Amino acid sequence: MKKMSRVDYICGWNRYTMDFIGIWPDERRFDRITSYKVLIPVCFMLCFICLPQTINLFYVWTNFNLVVENLSMGNMTITISLLKTIVFWLNGQLQTQKKNYNIKIKMKQKLEKNVGIR
Repeated sequence: MKKMSRVDYICGWNRYTMDFIGIWPDERRFDRITSYKVLIPVCFMLCFICLPQTINLFYVWTNFNLVVENLSMGNMTITISLLKTIVFWLNGQLQTQKKNYNIKIKMKQKLEKNVGIR
């Protein structure tokens, strides 16, 4: 059985979900087509959720309650999730943080071992 690191255990389902939609930074190279599979959900969210809600905004412009509902239920939430997805995909700093976290854990374990021996 493969030994699982603490970060892999803590991230758990989030890692599997982010890997499925293509934003987990493991082994992502910009010369491979699989690195761009995140663009499919982004395009679907943009074309089938955000764009129709934005078009509908022009039709309900005279009713303030419908404008607020449109912005709160459709446009703002999807826009924020799109921005988070794109920033996370482009940034890819989680891998570096994962390595740093594992190094810190190993150093802490060595220190505890040395203290426990003395």
